[in-house]
Amino acid sequence: MEKEIYGIAGVMLGIFVKALFDLTKMRQQHAHNKELREDKAEENVKALLIEMLSHKSHIDRSFDALTAKVAGFHDDEIRRLLMASGAQKVRGRDDEKEMYYLSSRQAERNDRMANKAAL
Repeated sequence: MEKEIYGIAGVMLGIFVKALFDLTKMRQQHAHNKELREDKAEENVKALLIEMLSHKSHIDRSFDALTAKVAGFHDDEIRRLLMASGAQKVRGRDDEKEMYYLSSRQAERNDRMANKAAL
């Protein structure tokens, strides 16, 4: 009778250890999947911000205009994504609004500013 009790206790212990292992693995997988979703969301927002800042007729964009198209992110997160996208922060000439432009469009921006100043 004693052997049977030890056998049943061993099986129960094995089931318990397996359940703990599976639970730990499931939590790690869930955390990894969540991280991947967040990374993909950030990449999508960065692509949207770059697209908006690459628009032919708008070199500078106000922060308000950029945030109007992005939902689910705080202002500081959007600013971080803008910097990661290669955007430069400037203040508007007239109203001191927070504005952004792509660093790759610096020459185009300088030309436009020179043309405005000449007028």
